[in-house]
Amino acid sequence: MSRSNREGEKRVRTVRAMILATSVVVFAAAGPASAGPPIDVLDTTFIPGIYDPVDGLAIYWNTTRDDVCTWLAGGGQGPQPALVPIKWFVNPTPAGPLKITWGGTSRLELWAVASGSNLQAGDFVPCDSTSGGTAWAIGSADIHATDDDFFVSGTRTDSFGYRGIGSARDATGTAWRDEFHFRATIDRQGAFRLVGPWQFVLSRTSS
Repeated sequence: MSRSNREGEKRVRTVRAMILATSVVVFAAAGPASAGPPIDVLDTTFIPGIYDPVDGLAIYWNTTRDDVCTWLAGGGQGPQPALVPIKWFVNPTPAGPLKITWGGTSRLELWAVASGSNLQAGDFVPCDSTSGGTAWAIGSADIHATDDDFFVSGTRTDSFGYRGIGSARDATGTAWRDEFHFRATIDRQGAFRLVGPWQFVLSRTSS
């Protein structure tokens, strides 16, 4: 595996781990050996500042940058800084894998990232790397995510990722459309493959 592929794997695995770490209700509702009918659960999922290198922005979803930074400064203890509960569809399969679909619409904050931060696509942005004192743009985004084997059981190839589409306005009132997504797989032997590398598209809109 090339160095760039190893770095890509590390970043996507970190994103997955961070999102799963916010999903305390899902873990309580269904463990690795669960078997039974599909269930819906509400969870405190949020995206705590992923890096968009194309536009030099940190993307926060279903939370605020300030709430995330306060939570992290406290060691990630206490209530998680999600703004609204997010619905997860949890489907335990007879073969073992736990299939997950989650998503919803919530607040979107885009923060400028200071130059020289040495971040790569999909990295989580440290609080001290955001700049400007206020968000560059604020709006809302719809996130849709899937994970074919939530606990990576090894009984099948796990395909996972998410797509976000949002709209926001900057301080001048200019409207923007923001899209971001990735997809990756982990096969039965644990080999990682980034099948859909991080993509970020920010475009000005007329409304």
